[in-house]
Amino acid sequence: MQLNSEQIERIVRLVVQQVRTLAKSSETTVSLAPSVEISTDGSEVALADRVVTMETLEGKIGGAKALVVSPTAIVTPAVRDALRDRGVQLRRDSEAAQRAKKPVEVLAFAASGVTSWRERGPVGVFIDLTSTVKQAALAVQQDKIVVLLTESPEAACCAANRDTEIRAVSVDSIATLERVLPQTAANVIAVDPSKIARDEIAKFIETIHLYQTVAAPAALLR
Repeated sequence: MQLNSEQIERIVRLVVQQVRTLAKSSETTVSLAPSVEISTDGSEVALADRVVTMETLEGKIGGAKALVVSPTAIVTPAVRDALRDRGVQLRRDSEAAQRAKKPVEVLAFAASGVTSWRERGPVGVFIDLTSTVKQAALAVQQDKIVVLLTESPEAACCAANRDTEIRAVSVDSIATLERVLPQTAANVIAVDPSKIARDEIAKFIETIHLYQTVAAPAALLR
């Protein structure tokens, strides 16, 4: 059976809504700003989303003449039709898409010293590793990057990497983060919060965004 663009859009929208509904069912889900950047003159909108649907675009295009997405982003047929009808050019540019920062969700399990992280935004606190990994998986499905604060980052990585969508790494410094992200394209970063000073947190997040469009090595894809 061949599906038309409206049917494909409906299916994608339902899947996205299901993922969001699951995420909202968790009491400690953290919602951050959407991954979008609009140029100074409003002529270009860049998205870091992995899947671009009509719902994704809602309220974001305005008078823009170009929509920029990453080279690997999935753009639904309905979006392509809508852009063509409005005379908006679709471009794929990893550097431009990178400027549209992916949301970073911060979770904590068995960790002290998370107060400084709360100063930059919400932190979802969990009482067990299983529920923490479950929330991390939901965040990854929403194309977010997860920072997992825990005093046992290695164990957290072992548990998280049992999920086929997660590529978790353990780091203990910004230098380590800069080394492992280009090699792994990790979407879950486990770190002991005591290892990152208060004045290093902003740099830590900036480093994550710097490498957010790196493609995962084929050997790590399942």
